[in-house]
Amino acid sequence: MKHLFAIAVFLLAACTWAVGDTASDERELTQLVNDLNAAIVKPDIAFLERVLAKDYVHYRPHGNVETRSQYLEDRKSGSVDFDSLVADEIKVRVYGGTAIVTYRSTAKGKDQDGAIDEQRRWTRVFVRKDGHWQLVDSQGQQSRSPERAWSYRVHCKIFGAFTGPNVERHEVGAYAA
Repeated sequence: MKHLFAIAVFLLAACTWAVGDTASDERELTQLVNDLNAAIVKPDIAFLERVLAKDYVHYRPHGNVETRSQYLEDRKSGSVDFDSLVADEIKVRVYGGTAIVTYRSTAKGKDQDGAIDEQRRWTRVFVRKDGHWQLVDSQGQQSRSPERAWSYRVHCKIFGAFTGPNVERHEVGAYAA
């Protein structure tokens, strides 16, 4: 009976170790997103080099795609420069050694497309490598504020639905918010 109890305790401990502490991972990844945003504003290139995986890909909100080296060079040169970058609505999902983090950010600064003063939605994919989380993929998109969505719906009602391929099958205001 003692052996059966010892085996049960051992198996429970092994399962806990194999699965990991999800709550701890969620806290760590939430902090990592906040630290990443601070490093982008600073810019702290050394931090970014540690966190970005060698094969990192960045899908910018306006459609541009950057490799790790392009991403870092844009921050070093100042062609992408943030005054502030604040994350909220952070949601973390951990799948073993992989995590998907989604959140909204409020960004102010400039990039190759001009001034930035907007909210964005992000999906970031992290993998655990040598006991540390590394960012392998980021995809951002602009997020309409409620004021812009309302303005857009009013514009559509006044001027009619906008035109373009495959738009006829959508109702006026279908693209708002």
